[in-house]
Amino acid sequence: MVRRVAAEYLASVIGRPRTIYVSYRVKGTSLVNRVSNDVIVRRAQLVEGHIYGKPLDEHAGLKILGSKGDLESDLIATKRTTNNIVSMEINVDEIPGPRFVVDVRYYDLHRNDEKVSLIEQMRLITALLRDYLTERHYIITSANEGFIRDFLKGGYDFRGVIAKEMFNELLNKGETAVLDPLGDIDFDKSILNEYRYFVIGGIVDKGTRFRGFTSKMAGNFDRVRISLMGDIKGVPDRVNRIAEIIVYLYCEVARSVEEAIKLAQAPIIARKRLPVEIRRRAIRFELFGRRWYAISISEYEELHSLMNFRDEDIEKVLDRDLLIITDELYRRITGSMKFESFGREVYLPTGISREYFLQNVIKVIGKPKDGASYEDLR
Repeated sequence: MVRRVAAEYLASVIGRPRTIYVSYRVKGTSLVNRVSNDVIVRRAQLVEGHIYGKPLDEHAGLKILGSKGDLESDLIATKRTTNNIVSMEINVDEIPGPRFVVDVRYYDLHRNDEKVSLIEQMRLITALLRDYLTERHYIITSANEGFIRDFLKGGYDFRGVIAKEMFNELLNKGETAVLDPLGDIDFDKSILNEYRYFVIGGIVDKGTRFRGFTSKMAGNFDRVRISLMGDIKGVPDRVNRIAEIIVYLYCEVARSVEEAIKLAQAPIIARKRLPVEIRRRAIRFELFGRRWYAISISEYEELHSLMNFRDEDIEKVLDRDLLIITDELYRRITGSMKFESFGREVYLPTGISREYFLQNVIKVIGKPKDGASYEDLR
């Protein structure tokens, strides 16, 4: 079951199952966690009251009602000032879960368009934590007046922590990991138990100007690298996507680092990794007067389990057609003679009829670079 940490904590404080009618508009992936977060960060309060509504969401013994319906609430979540507030002891430091620290010491080095992008990404982290953890799991450090003005522009209601100090001055080294693509510690699920704070560099680099800046910022703090099968290609680099990987793992949306990366990975990021993975898996063989490029259906499905891509993304990164073939045909081809051409193995299968070949090609992605196409054989 996916964890909703704010709801779980609020349920533990209340101490028994409760039905809450929400008197204000709330949107998000998890309404029960959003409302629980609002109560925890004092954006809303709970009052005793009975209103009928329809069920909208439920987790950890908390049921959220809204609109009109037949179920009766015993509590009301409201943003209005009232004297009938339910008394409860909330200690945000006791709430479990990783703390996300975005250090923005390099904010003024960014161009205006990069600043806009960074602010957008950082606000998306707020939305993410409202759905899974709480806003108090979010700490922004090294914030100068210019950043604070831009981040809170338009009356943006942020209930996390904004500090002018650098993270190095605030956090305990033993509890803190800096997420750095050049780090020397490989990230795995056990890392979530070793560190409380995960620092992300507040950097948007549309070129290579900031390469190595996160390592410099880390100083003598531990630097942890998130990689996909040993390579950072294909790992999202937007600050909100990096936070998503950690959240998805901790809240059990994903069972592995690879699955969490896939969930957080935009197709454009997957395209950066596709050429590497296709070259690793693909075979070349000569048959019916031309050279073919193919991967087995098993390899194709494994790629899909690891990366968030579409067939059209393969077309964009290859300059030729790619055959997806059955495992049976793959074994017959790779069991044949082969020779080396420009450092690459090329197989020379024999005894494969045109009809058998056509039956064992599952699909073709892209267009041929030269020679006959698959369609010409039909």
